[in-house]
Amino acid sequence: MKNKYAFITSTMFSRSNGPASFALNLYDSNLKDKIDFITEDANDIDDVVKVKIMISKLFKPIGMVLRSLDYYKCLKNNEADILIWNFSILSWYSSFKSIKKKQIVFVNDPYCLENKIKLNYKSIRLFFFSYFESYAVKKADLVVTNSEVIKAMINKKYNINLKKIKVLLKGVKFTDNKLKTNFTINRGNTIEVSFVKSDFVSGGLKMLCDALSINKELKFNIIVIGIKSLPKYFYNYKNVEITLKGKLSQNVLKEVIVNTDFFCIPNLKEAFGQANIEAMSLQIPTVILPSKYQKCLHNADYCYIPKDLSIIELSSIINDLIMEGESEREKRAKRAREEVLKKYSFDKCLSNFNKIINEVN
Repeated sequence: MKNKYAFITSTMFSRSNGPASFALNLYDSNLKDKIDFITEDANDIDDVVKVKIMISKLFKPIGMVLRSLDYYKCLKNNEADILIWNFSILSWYSSFKSIKKKQIVFVNDPYCLENKIKLNYKSIRLFFFSYFESYAVKKADLVVTNSEVIKAMINKKYNINLKKIKVLLKGVKFTDNKLKTNFTINRGNTIEVSFVKSDFVSGGLKMLCDALSINKELKFNIIVIGIKSLPKYFYNYKNVEITLKGKLSQNVLKEVIVNTDFFCIPNLKEAFGQANIEAMSLQIPTVILPSKYQKCLHNADYCYIPKDLSIIELSSIINDLIMEGESEREKRAKRAREEVLKKYSFDKCLSNFNKIINEVN
């Protein structure tokens, strides 16, 4: 790496999601000395540049779009040759101002790409965001995404040449400690399910609750990590309880979910699913949805996949997991760990990332 890079990310230290985890893993890697880390999500860290969010605070509904102005102010005097944007919308203003640096833009999810216009706040907001995402990726020297499916969608919707779009499976850092070793599920006791997501809507928490509530003979407790509060309707289920844990450090998080019976985040639009892969690496039986994104990554040989995206089928596969023999459940969980260790290590991700950014040298 001959050039100097700036890695710009809105989330890094305070949130637990795929882009933030990638930023932290990169921050801890051997590329750190070549990269300036620039974020609003840092306090009193000497080697991370703190962005002061001023303009976007005045217009919260479009604050994410206007954040680009705050980041541009911070970047104007930065000495980096190449800017790497961990979130596509953040880069639009720097592109508009023709900042004299090469730019790599990440598209981490399909929300703007898949949005269909409806008369509600979320849809209108995503329509507005998609315009800026489109502008950002068209101006970028390279576009990076974490899914072959999203790559095809970017090509089709934004009319971006496929050669300009690279796929980078983010990868996770694996540890040998804190693995799940007890695979017994006592149906007479409360069955514990782990759910890790900062957004309960996109994570599909209601779908999970609805699926669990169908089997009225069993009692469930969902350990929800990353969320501080939920609407009252989540507490109306007779056989499903919820325990909120809020944000946890990675070590504590692993200790908590390893002691649950299985892991499930029924997110319809999970492109890569870092949390799913981390759960599998800890040998936790993991349920994933058969979305077009996840089917490209995983199969039913080692995780639990419903026949379709319905609540009924999600409930059915969860029941199969619970009724499965303990030894079979253990074998499948260990196969899952072997599979993700082989395919999704951060070391492999880092090597691929290095190759991608060197293409714009």
